[in-house]
Amino acid sequence: MRQRSSHKRGVRDVFSVRLTACVLLIALVALSVGAQSGRRPPKRTEPAAPVQPPPPDATPPPQPPEPDKPKIPIHVGESTSGMGGSLYLHRTVTEACARRLMKSAGAQVSADDKWMTPGEASRRAKASKETYFLAIVVESTGYYDDRRTSAGARVEDEIVIDFSLFTPETGKLKAHGRVYGRPYPSTSGSPLPIPGSARVEYMLMQAGEDVADRVLRALDLTVPPT
Repeated sequence: MRQRSSHKRGVRDVFSVRLTACVLLIALVALSVGAQSGRRPPKRTEPAAPVQPPPPDATPPPQPPEPDKPKIPIHVGESTSGMGGSLYLHRTVTEACARRLMKSAGAQVSADDKWMTPGEASRRAKASKETYFLAIVVESTGYYDDRRTSAGARVEDEIVIDFSLFTPETGKLKAHGRVYGRPYPSTSGSPLPIPGSARVEYMLMQAGEDVADRVLRALDLTVPPT
């Protein structure tokens, strides 16, 4: 009887141990499932949008300024005159011409008091590396008063200025021409009755400026506004 009771107790102990083990196993499984259900799935990372380059600037970048073109040297010389050798009247033409040339941004003007014939101007230009030489000759066929010629024209209208421009290094003629004196205009367009000497002086100054404009055009330089 004692052996049977001992055997039964052993069986119950083994059953109790197995039951406890099963309970613990079930509890562990339940805890594991709960833990898995509480976790959130990782977020899916979207690919980053490509970086767009900045739009091109509508205005182009400023360009560096072009270097200034070198000025063209021009020497204005006084030549012999057919006006009775009047140095003052002749210089009225050459000085007016030089002042007009100086107003052009592309000309570098020089002058001296030496008489310079067209032949001398050509020789000096040939000996120069870059300077153009301008010879001006003032001529007239009459005196400067209010007398009229047989054709009825005023004597002052017969003033003429010949000019010759010579090229550096070669001494060849670059430009040549003749300019005629013009009477002083009024607002109505007709000549003003200015006394003889003042009228002639104005005409000489105007002729000198006309020579300067023709020289500037021959050298492709900007003619200043009148």
